[in-house]
Amino acid sequence: ALTDILRDYIEERFRTPAMELTTDEMLDIARRHTDMRTHLYLLEQILRTADLAKFAKAQPLPHEHAAAMDATRKFITITLPEPSDVKTKQ
Repeated sequence: ALTDILRDYIEERFRTPAMELTTDEMLDIARRHTDMRTHLYLLEQILRTADLAKFAKAQPLPHEHAAAMDATRKFITITLPEPSDVKTKQ
């Protein structure tokens, strides 16, 4: 559910079809996007942990869940558009 929230945010914020992309495709796009590239390490941490849980049936430990939640909050907070950007685009 956390990655769905993150991918929804990325779709809206960066106009990227994040819900349809694999983790590798998403990270490739993030590497080429100025605003996401700077925080690629956070995005990769979140998506790779989710992939382990989803595809490898790994059970993340409680601290890994907390780290993923913190990383998601941080990624969203630091990539929010500036108020002037929001006003200009509307």
